[in-house]
Amino acid sequence: MLGQTIANSLDLQSQNFKKMDKEYTVVYTTEAILAGQSPVLRVVHDEDGDWQFFANNESDTAGIAITSFKQALELDASLSEIQYLPMDSSAERAGVGAEWKIGKGE
Repeated sequence: MLGQTIANSLDLQSQNFKKMDKEYTVVYTTEAILAGQSPVLRVVHDEDGDWQFFANNESDTAGIAITSFKQALELDASLSEIQYLPMDSSAERAGVGAEWKIGKGE
């Protein structure tokens, strides 16, 4: 499924879709992303509904930070493209502005 665009992979009727309140939805990320030093290049929406934003393909736990999806959107409006990513899915892109590639789980 990796390589399929998000527009083609959304199933809003699926049990895996969870409506989000962006102001209160927690995102686990890194301090470098929140400081604007690194872009979000990998997103995981895990099976429990948690969101994780990473700067690269590695799940680096150094400098962990917590924010809201709303604040993340304020830092990078292009994240709105993945806001309907189903649970137990991931998305990757080569750089800001590049097309998101959707995959299954982590």
